[in-house]
Amino acid sequence: MNHIGGGSISVRDEISKHKITVIDFWASWCGPCMQEAPYMVDLYNKYSDKGLGIIGISLDKDEQSWKNAVKRMHMNWTHISDLQGWNNAAAQMLGITSIPFTIVVNSEGAILTAGLRGEELATFVASKLQ
Repeated sequence: MNHIGGGSISVRDEISKHKITVIDFWASWCGPCMQEAPYMVDLYNKYSDKGLGIIGISLDKDEQSWKNAVKRMHMNWTHISDLQGWNNAAAQMLGITSIPFTIVVNSEGAILTAGLRGEELATFVASKLQ
């Protein structure tokens, strides 16, 4: 998948840089995703220096809409997409059928929890990084 800044990245390498990583499946056209974005920004700002990484995987098809949403919402973490919408390779592989959807993994990529949002996600992250 392509990195928002151009080129490609290794998700595994990115995950290995952090104690825990939230993999956030979302899209610019998804109202609930956009409502969730400020919570994700707060979470990232609060815990990124304590070992939290976030990888946003967009189910957008329109590259400009994707990039504009990331910039507008100040989502300053790693973003990737193959611009295939619901046919996104990672979403297909993991059986993602609704968004927003999060998966939290450790530095080895093992899944710690999935499906948390908002306060539940913040509480889980805090419990792992305090």
